[in-house]
Amino acid sequence: MRCRAKRPVRKARGAADIANIGKPSNAADGSFGSNPKGRERFGRGSALLALAIFAILPRAPALNHAQIAPRRMHESKHYRLPLRHVRMRERHRAANAPTGAKPALPPAFVRHLATRPLHTRNAYTRDVAQLLALSAGTPPQQLTRAQLARFLATLHGRGLSGRSIARMLSAWRAFFRFLLETDASLRDDPSAGLKAPKSPRRLPSALSPDEAVKLVAISGNDTLSLRDRALFELAYSSGLRLSELAGLDVEGVDLESGEVRVWGKGAKERVVPVGAPARKAIAAWLRQRERIANTDDRAMFVGQQGTRLSPRSIERRLEMWAIRQGLARHVHPHMLRHSFASHVLQSSGDLRAVQEMLGHASIASTQVYTHLDFQALAKVYDAAHPRARRKRAK
Repeated sequence: MRCRAKRPVRKARGAADIANIGKPSNAADGSFGSNPKGRERFGRGSALLALAIFAILPRAPALNHAQIAPRRMHESKHYRLPLRHVRMRERHRAANAPTGAKPALPPAFVRHLATRPLHTRNAYTRDVAQLLALSAGTPPQQLTRAQLARFLATLHGRGLSGRSIARMLSAWRAFFRFLLETDASLRDDPSAGLKAPKSPRRLPSALSPDEAVKLVAISGNDTLSLRDRALFELAYSSGLRLSELAGLDVEGVDLESGEVRVWGKGAKERVVPVGAPARKAIAAWLRQRERIANTDDRAMFVGQQGTRLSPRSIERRLEMWAIRQGLARHVHPHMLRHSFASHVLQSSGDLRAVQEMLGHASIASTQVYTHLDFQALAKVYDAAHPRARRKRAK
C-alpha cells in the first residue's frame, strides 16, 4: 500500500510578517515581502503594470446632485406614511388620471354645491368630472344603470378601493338627484340601487389615554402654543371633525355653559359638551386672539396673518406637535376624534350618547368604536367567569 507524502504545514504569519508585506527584503533575487523562500513574489514590473491598467480604466462620472430624484411625497424629515396609505394614494391617482380633455361641469350644479363644505365640494366636483370622462361624451340624461355599473367596474379594475368607489357613488347620486329636480327629461335615477364593492372594514386607529394627554399638554405662553393647545384640547374633548374645527366661529363656543355648537355633515347642527381643560385653554387663547385676529374675521382659530386657519394648517401643526411631544406614530386630526369616541365609550358604555356627540346618522357608524382594550376585557373575564378565575397562591 502506497502512502502519500504529507504536505508541509505552512507556518502562520505573525504580526511582524504581515506588517512587512510589500517591503523589500534582503533576498538576493530582489523579491518583495518577508518570506525568505520567495513564495510571494511581487516584482516592480508587475506593480507598474497594475498602475498603468488602473490609469486607463474608465472612471465613473461625478455625481450630479441636481439630477437626484426628490423625495417621495409620503416621505418627510421625521416619518414615513404607512405603506398601505401610499398604495391607496397611488391607486387613487391612477384611477383619476386624465384621459383627455377635462369635461366641464354644469354651472348650475357647481352653484348647487356652494352650501356644502369645501372638502365636499372638491370631492363631488372631482367625482362627477370622472363620471363625465367615463361617459365619453354621452349626456348624463341618457346614461343607464348598466352603464354606471360598468363604470364602477372599470374604476374597481384600476385599483380603486371599495371605500373610494362608495364615496364616488355618493357624488353621482347627488348629481342625478340634482338633474331630477332641474331637468324634466330625466324621469328615473340611474344610480339608484347601485352598490360599491365591499372592502375590508378596519378598526379606527386611536391614541391611548396617556398618549392623548401627552399630546395636548403643550407648554408655552407664546401665541402659537396657546392656540394649538386650545385647538387640540377642543378636538379631543368634543370629538370634532377637521372641517368643524376649521369652520368654528367665536360665537359657537359658550364657555359658561361648557358647550360648542358646530355644523357637521349634511349641514346638520349639533351641540357637544366641552371639558374643563378645554375651556381653560380656549379662554387663554381668546385673550391672545384679540391681538392678531382681523376685526372682521370671527373665526375661532386664526393664523399669524389674522385669517381663519385652514384644515391643512391644522394637520401640519398636529403633525409637528406629535413629533415634539414624543409620539412614535403618525397622528392626524381624525385620530383625536377616534380617541374621544373610544375613551368615552370605554368609560360609559353608552353607545347612543356617543352617536349623538359624534353626529352619526346611523348607529352602525358608531359601532366600530365598541372594540375595547383586550387587557381590560381579560380582566373582566378573569374576575367574572367562574372557569376563568385563577387560583389564589397558598
